Amino acid sequence: TLFNRLQSGTRKQKKKNPVDHKAIVSNRAGTTRDRKDALAVFGGMLLRVIDTGGLETPNETLKSTLLQSMQEQVWKAIAEAQAILFVIDAQEGVTPTDVHIAQMLREGAGNADKYRELFKTNTPKEVPIILIANKAENAFIGPYLNDCYELGVGDPVIMSAKQNQGTEELYDRLFLEVGHLQQKEEEINPGTAFMDTGDPMLLEDEEEEPGEE
Repeated sequence: TLFNRLQSGTRKQKKKNPVDHKAIVSNRAGTTRDRKDALAVFGGMLLRVIDTGGLETPNETLKSTLLQSMQEQVWKAIAEAQAILFVIDAQEGVTPTDVHIAQMLREGAGNADKYRELFKTNTPKEVPIILIANKAENAFIGPYLNDCYELGVGDPVIMSAKQNQGTEELYDRLFLEVGHLQQKEEEINPGTAFMDTGDPMLLEDEEEEPGEE
């Protein structure tokens, strides 16, 4: 499951999938109001990627039925997820909202439990969180690296989706968290979990024209 905070307005990342190039991209915060669900190939792993609308603080969420609906979509996605990709803006640094959302993710397992029961999923209650500091061109994150540890979700993956930098590190982290599930699926149904893609699939950062959603 992929998401970030709403205010950042970061451009959404997409997989360079030779079959499906769907993406929602915009500089405007809140563009992704509903989740986007698709299959993607990344470095040979076949993944189901859920791009959500993100989370806001409880105070802001209470003011808007739209934000409340978006938050429920996040918990639904987490109920189906084996890993969470939490994206922050490396140029802007860690914000108080990022800190609050990280706490919600660490302590909000109960919010997803009702959907686990509804969907009858066997996903872990403590879903691993992979922190991604995006927009770190040439691996530069300035003075914000230490701030990332305030989020309490481990070492960040420093990357620039725009320049296709850091994707190898992201792949390694993803494989560490979900690779065993892929291997298990491959043993049960050969040819369904891993794909021979030649070059590794990379991430791409796009931007829409102003006013597009």
